[in-house]
Amino acid sequence: MKLLSWNTAKRLKRVPQQIDLINKISPDIIALQEILPSTELEFKKLLKNKYPYIVSSFELATDKTILKNKRMFGQLIATKYPFKPLDPEKFKIPWPERVLSVTAEVGNKKLHIHTTHIPPGSSNGWIKIETIKGIVGYFSDNSDNNQILCGDFNTPQKEDVENGIITFGQTIRSSGEVVTKKQFRGGLGYYWDEGERSLFTDLREYGLVDVFRKLNPNNFNAYSWLIIRQGRSFTKRLDHIFADKQLEAISCNYHETPRELSDHLPIIAEFAY
Repeated sequence: MKLLSWNTAKRLKRVPQQIDLINKISPDIIALQEILPSTELEFKKLLKNKYPYIVSSFELATDKTILKNKRMFGQLIATKYPFKPLDPEKFKIPWPERVLSVTAEVGNKKLHIHTTHIPPGSSNGWIKIETIKGIVGYFSDNSDNNQILCGDFNTPQKEDVENGIITFGQTIRSSGEVVTKKQFRGGLGYYWDEGERSLFTDLREYGLVDVFRKLNPNNFNAYSWLIIRQGRSFTKRLDHIFADKQLEAISCNYHETPRELSDHLPIIAEFAY
């Protein structure tokens, strides 16, 4: 079973090329983030022949009139397997449309698939941490087997051998020392660091592991997001797949993709399911 997760960067004119790439990869399950109502229609039209089961967070929203400005972004899940959407209100987060969940019938088993696009803190402040807490809290109360959580998490800031996860609530000094910020975005840096870090610590306690890091423990050069500023390239591994430790992951990698398609790379995992 192959899963692809990708932040498609709201690029309506690039949807046909994005679909071409998806078709070449040929996943069984597709989870897309940062879609708009316009790109949603294009994705559904171009995916429906190979992926008869499709749902978007726009469909499940109770009030579509508020889905604008910072809340314009949705998620989409398309699969070859029949599924039942879950109520997004089960996640106690500020913007429920930022999580989309389905329970799919894969063979004789039920697979719970969740995808999210966590709001970046640079433009949304502590909504980012509130969203993370709500997502992690959901899994503390719903530790069923066969869960997969994927998407664009907008963290960590960096990873390395010595420090492991370095969050945006921390500063990397010129000496290389990593320290937690006293204040950050109007609050305590400790709580920001704790919030982001919980994705990699608390989720593991609830049975969900970072699949890429599990299979690639020494690869700290991998990235899923790239931006070029003043001729310098900056990369971060912001997109992840967390999966039930009982699911046998065979591979997990980021797929090199032309930058005009998205500022994010797709993350692809294969499971022996």
